[in-house]
Formats: sequence, structure tokens, C-alpha cells
Amino acid sequence: MRRNPGGSFGFTIAASSQHIYVSRVDAAAPAFTSGLRVGDHVIRVNGCDVTAADLLDVASLVRCVTLTTTIAAAAACDLVYIVTGIPTL
Repeated sequence: MRRNPGGSFGFTIAASSQHIYVSRVDAAAPAFTSGLRVGDHVIRVNGCDVTAADLLDVASLVRCVTLTTTIAAAAACDLVYIVTGIPTL
């Protein structure tokens, strides 16, 4: 997943009382082409379990990416998939 020229992967996360989830994905963005979808639950970022983390901590993990990002997400059917990418610097 390469960052857009503006530095974005093209997705937004939000928090419910139970988990961090993907709240928006731009259809033309790297996140969409990598498989992230609205409603996916974020369970790991760069190998770190974020199931008990708060929204600000998860957002910080995504923002601090320098070379590679890996996001593991669970869809509504409980399948876990991993999105890996190399953002442009």
C-alpha cells in the first residue's frame, strides 16, 4: 500500500466501545486496492496487537510508518486478512 501524494493511505479509523474499525475508505486509494473495507475491525498494526488499544494509539501506529505498514483486519465474517504496503517517503 503506497501513500497517496498527500501522504494518506486513504482510510479513516474510528472506535466503538468494543473495537477499532475502518470507518471510511476512499475507493481510489491504496487502502481500498489493498482490501480494507468500511466496517473491518483493526486487530494488529505492524505486528502490534491493538485489540485493547485506544483510537489515538492505533492512529499513532499507522502515522509513524516509515517504510512498511502491515494492518491485520477482521471482516464481518471473522476472516482475518493482512494488508501490507510500502508508503512513499
